[in-house]
Amino acid sequence: MIDFSGRTAVVSGAGAGIGRAIAEAFARLGAEVTGVEIDPARAAAAGEAMQAAGLSVRMVVGDIRDATSVAEVFAGVAERHGSLDILVNNVGDFLGAMHPFERTTEDEWDALYDVNLKHVFLATRAALPLLRQGRPGGSIINVSTIEAFRGIPMCPVYSAFKAGVTGFTKSLAVQLAPEGIRVNAIARSE
Repeated sequence: MIDFSGRTAVVSGAGAGIGRAIAEAFARLGAEVTGVEIDPARAAAAGEAMQAAGLSVRMVVGDIRDATSVAEVFAGVAERHGSLDILVNNVGDFLGAMHPFERTTEDEWDALYDVNLKHVFLATRAALPLLRQGRPGGSIINVSTIEAFRGIPMCPVYSAFKAGVTGFTKSLAVQLAPEGIRVNAIARSE
């Protein structure tokens, strides 16, 4: 069995779905998890349920798309743990923007960028100093989608940003490999 005792992890979107499952899995394996969730009610419910299950997950309300909020999340991690071992950039959504490209708006592009790619940049940049202070073998995991690798009708902007996650992951993996920090992407099926 894998043992993450003594390891620290940050998981975005940990209040529900895949993010919550990831946070629970790391905690079951012994990690001290900070879960980030934008919705206060969902954060509270998830935190209470995980604490009741005996899992070491601290839920934090924060907007992973906002640089100030991200800085606060990672300042809290630094204060509590001093370093970080695992970052999971899980947040992503097509935001219901399913229509022909010519009907998309710049506001939709901006919102899709924020939730699907910008947050990966923000959280990763904030996490790197803490990952460098952690033990060897730090890890960044970017949750993406299979739509980064194939066409999807009515969602070309979403697909483009998910493809950007792939390019970012590959390039950052090459940059950080000499430091012993792994960077991987998981492409989930919709």
